[in-house]
Amino acid sequence: MGRCLNRPNILPRADSKEKKTLLYEETNLELGMLICGREKIMADQTCAKCNTALEPGEAREHAGQELCEDCFLDAVSITKTCDPWAVHTAKSLKDLPGGEMLTPMQQKLFDLVKERGEVPMLEAAAQLGLTEDKLRQEFAPLRHMEKLRACKKDDVIHLTLF
Repeated sequence: MGRCLNRPNILPRADSKEKKTLLYEETNLELGMLICGREKIMADQTCAKCNTALEPGEAREHAGQELCEDCFLDAVSITKTCDPWAVHTAKSLKDLPGGEMLTPMQQKLFDLVKERGEVPMLEAAAQLGLTEDKLRQEFAPLRHMEKLRACKKDDVIHLTLF
């Protein structure tokens, strides 16, 4: 990148379409030089999913939306309940110390299904105070460990013991 000396400072221009402030030239008075072509995100930008304020450089684009890092990871990490490698790994690790440890939420879900025998997925989510996506994330490791399974009855997904 070449130097941009002896040129007047160009003020930031807001691009309303992308909600970004593009700085074409920025003066660093201590070093006496201009930095050209730098892009910064405006402080009032928020995550399209959870509406939290985004710090400059934190925004991630997914499906045309600006997301925070947590929402981006949720969007791109698809929960797979039917994953043969995850089942194999869970079986291989179950005899090792800590191999079948459950999170508190996974334990609550397992206890709920064990107590009732069969629970509709949406009902379990409501009872545990989770969204359907979060319940699926909690259910997947239990399926991999072959503790719980799901079956469909009359177009409703039910959770049952394995």
